[in-house]
Amino acid sequence: MSCKEKITMKQKTLGFTLIELMISVAIVGILSAIAYPNYISYLERGRRTVAQGDLLAFANAMEQYYVQNGSDYRAAGGVAPNVYTNTVTIDGVAMYSIAVTSITASAYTLRATPNANTAQTGNGFVQIDNTGARSWDAPSGLINHW
Repeated sequence: MSCKEKITMKQKTLGFTLIELMISVAIVGILSAIAYPNYISYLERGRRTVAQGDLLAFANAMEQYYVQNGSDYRAAGGVAPNVYTNTVTIDGVAMYSIAVTSITASAYTLRATPNANTAQTGNGFVQIDNTGARSWDAPSGLINHW
């Protein structure tokens, strides 16, 4: 084999062909198309879990109020007491608004509703009542547990 043939063979083995490069790009694209939606879903579940934790803390505060104030969940005037924050803030953004949706002397319902124009918009509210019953109004329909 001559020196010229050796150089020619070496030049042919260097680098990638366009087909190899396109196959690699296609593989990365397919993996990204699968991974990104799963990642977004993971983030939504995580933010909803934070809201659920805040609802549990709010329910705990309501139970403490009930014990400390004569076995009545209501404050003076029959309104909900101000015992907990009204927003769930995640990474500096108020993702959920928490409110007492119904209250009597012996019962209440707390609800965390996703705020408009946040990453949780359209993810459905989560709620808990004084009996501990939990529900999530998922986009696919009401789920009676978390």
